[in-house]
Amino acid sequence: MSIMHGLSAIFTGVRQELQQAWAETSHHMQTLRDNPAAAKEEFGLVHSAHSSAHLPPPPESHDYLRTGASIGKSIWARVFTAAGFDGVDLHVGQS
Repeated sequence: MSIMHGLSAIFTGVRQELQQAWAETSHHMQTLRDNPAAAKEEFGLVHSAHSSAHLPPPPESHDYLRTGASIGKSIWARVFTAAGFDGVDLHVGQS
């Protein structure tokens, strides 16, 4: 399993290693808060190679087109880009 940020891998390893590290604190808290036997059973699932995460598919890419370069349109371009959209400038010339 690899966790990517852009084009860089920030974690590469097997899921069980990452989940084990993440689950230890959660397990201790759950043991104190809930049924200790149930907490132990759930914590044991981390070691199961058959347990897997089901992630939704990545979101579709939605682009926007803008024409011209007025001040208002430039502001909207920054807003859409900050929201994760890919902007494509479309310049309409005279024929």
